[in-house]
Amino acid sequence: MRHKLLFWQLCVPTCLILALLILVLHAEISESEQTAQQQKINQVTYQVNLLKNEIESELLSVERDLVRLRNEQDFILFAKLASQPSKKALENSWMNMLKT
Repeated sequence: MRHKLLFWQLCVPTCLILALLILVLHAEISESEQTAQQQKINQVTYQVNLLKNEIESELLSVERDLVRLRNEQDFILFAKLASQPSKKALENSWMNMLKT
């Protein structure tokens, strides 16, 4: 009888402590997995934002090139114009474009 009582006095607290330890370990592992997943999500978000910025930069570069090409046609026209008033009007147009 005394052995059974000693068994229960040792077994129950030991099992409770082991169960508590398992729960704590499970919580820590789950938290570390969630943290790792969040870090991966943040890294992918950062990379997507970098790509977005790169694409926007390229689009702006293409837009500037198109504006330059359009203005190049105006320069060719400017060189061909013989009349001074037409050249002055075109110069004013360019100055207004640069001010905006």
